[in-house]
Amino acid sequence: YKKALNSFREALRKDPSDAEAMTRIGDLHASGLGVPRSDKEAARWYAKAAPLGNAAARFALAARFASGRGVGEDPAAAAKWCRLAADQGHPAAQSLLGFLYEQGRGVPRDEAESLAWYRKAAGGGDVAAQKLLAWRHLEGNGVPKDPAAAAMWYGKAAEAGEPDAQSRLAGMYRDGIGVPKDPTEAAKWFRKGAEGGNAEAFAGYGRSLLYGRGVPQNVPAAAEWIRKAAERSVPEGIFLRG
Repeated sequence: YKKALNSFREALRKDPSDAEAMTRIGDLHASGLGVPRSDKEAARWYAKAAPLGNAAARFALAARFASGRGVGEDPAAAAKWCRLAADQGHPAAQSLLGFLYEQGRGVPRDEAESLAWYRKAAGGGDVAAQKLLAWRHLEGNGVPKDPAAAAMWYGKAAEAGEPDAQSRLAGMYRDGIGVPKDPTEAAKWFRKGAEGGNAEAFAGYGRSLLYGRGVPQNVPAAAEWIRKAAERSVPEGIFLRG
């Protein structure tokens, strides 16, 4: 990472307006790779790159103004930089802008505008927005209740490797909510969620193994997954463990 830092510094020596190099230096300070971790220093570099048009820097700066990390909390500044990055098609910025409109932070509270940005973010691959839309469609929160749409969005987040979405999608396949009931698909997604560390999936996959639903029955393996679920206070794990 020291080598990377030096290469970015060299890029800035050649071109003092290299916004990508500034952003990467900010990233190194944010993560503490090759340099001491410093939110303040990260924000300083993002603030240099953001006015030059770098979408990642604009989002990173917006996130810091929203949370107060490395800068004073400033919802209006967060909304300003977030909107600029969102308009450039940055999915995480679109998701954050949806949240700001939902909460009325730095912008007037506007449910329709919030939902529109969440949809853009989800369509662009932002997993948090995909999960949020899935939950909203499942519950009918601010959108029509639509289990099939919920399954679709959980499916996209699950395919992207998000363990909570994998567990929720598995439950939908197990119960036939929004998708045809399919024990094999349920077991597959419970396994993926469990391997990703989701405690609910520990119990779901344990149950699949215990009763041989969608997978060959394997009582010793089931007991191990159920034990993990119970140790994390998952009610189903506690029940199955007896």
